[in-house]
Amino acid sequence: MNKDEQRAAAKELYLLGWDQARIAATVSVSTTSISAWVNKDGWKEERAKKYSLEDSISNQVLDLIDYQLAAIRSGMEHLKREKEEMEAKEGKPLPLPLIGKGEIDALSKLFASVKQKDIQWTHYVNVCKELADYVSSKDPEFAKALIDFTDAFLMKKRENLA
Repeated sequence: MNKDEQRAAAKELYLLGWDQARIAATVSVSTTSISAWVNKDGWKEERAKKYSLEDSISNQVLDLIDYQLAAIRSGMEHLKREKEEMEAKEGKPLPLPLIGKGEIDALSKLFASVKQKDIQWTHYVNVCKELADYVSSKDPEFAKALIDFTDAFLMKKRENLA
C-alpha cells in the first residue's frame, strides 16, 4: 500500500471512530503521522459533521417509515370498519382486508435503503472492532494475534466494495 492509499484508509478508519494508535497499526504508519493528518486535514471536524449528517439522514428515513406505517395503519382501520359494517349487513364473518401493493412496495423500498447500509464496509469495520474489543476483554494476547488477520480481512473487504 502506497502513502496515498495508507492515508485514505487511515482517514476512513478515523471517520469510523477508530483510535489513532489502532489506525497506525492497521495501515502501517506511525501514530505521529496519523495525528498530523488528523490535525492538518481537519479530520476531527469531518468526523463530527459525518456523524451529524448520518444521524440526520437516518432520522429522516425513520420518519418516512413511521409516516408510511401510520398511513397504512389508518387505511387498515378504515378497511376494518368497512369489513365490520359488511359483516353486520351480511350476518357472517368476512376475511381480513389486505394492504395494497403500493404500500407494500413503499415499505420494501424504505427497508431496502436502510438494509443496504448494513452491507457496506462500515459494517465490516464495526463488527471487527466489536469482536476485537470482546476478545481483548477475554484474552489480550490472543486479541493482539488476531489484529493482522482482522486488518487483512478489512482491507480485502474494502477492495471488494470499492
